[in-house]
Amino acid sequence: MKRIKPGRLAGGFTTKFKTKVVLAALSERYTLAQLSEKYEIHRNQISQWKHQFIANADMIFSKASKSKKEHLNSFTRIISISEPWF
Repeated sequence: MKRIKPGRLAGGFTTKFKTKVVLAALSERYTLAQLSEKYEIHRNQISQWKHQFIANADMIFSKASKSKKEHLNSFTRIISISEPWF
């Protein structure tokens, strides 16, 4: 039986794991190569999540009719759509 690593689901990654990786990438303390090795995912996947995060971050601060929690849930769904391509 194949063992699933922490932060991963049978069909992909948890949103908590993706957020953790993206925040580490945004901190710029580590290179993509270092993060890729640490989290055992391809650096292109990290870059894709990072770009998605940045492109949709404004939703959290929007003053539209949605609550901040609804915006966060929407953002979580968007970032969850991305699946590893390898």
